[in-house]
Amino acid sequence: MSGRGFNSHRLHLRPPKLSFDSAAEGFDFLVFQIEFWTGLRWTLSTTLLIDLFMWNVYLLRCSDDTIYTGCTNDINDRLRRHNRGEVHYTSTKLPVVLVTYLTFTDKYKAYEFEKYLKSGSGKAFSKKRLL
Repeated sequence: MSGRGFNSHRLHLRPPKLSFDSAAEGFDFLVFQIEFWTGLRWTLSTTLLIDLFMWNVYLLRCSDDTIYTGCTNDINDRLRRHNRGEVHYTSTKLPVVLVTYLTFTDKYKAYEFEKYLKSGSGKAFSKKRLL
C-alpha cells in the first residue's frame, strides 16, 4: 500500500501480549490487557473487564399452579433456597418446579428481561413461548 495509508514495513510484527489478573477478592470479574508492539515499545491497546457470572432469569411452577419469575447468578443455590422455604413468596407454595431458564452474560439485561416477564405483555409472552 502506498501513500498515506498503513505502512506495514514500519511495524515489526509480533504477536500481541495478553495478560490478565484473576478477580480480586470481593470482585466478580477478570481484567484482560492487550498490548501491541509498535516497533519501538509495547503499547496498551485495550483493557477488558469480563464478568465471571452468567445471569439466569428463571420461571418456577409452584404447587398452587402459579408461576414465579426470578433472576440469579447461581441457579442451583437459588432453587435449593426456594425448595427449603427460604424465599418468602414460594415458602407456602412448595414444592416448586423449574419450568425454564434463560442465561444472560449481562446482569442488567437479565434484570430488564425479568422485569419484562413480570409485565402484562411479558406474562403473555412467557405463557405462549416459555411455559
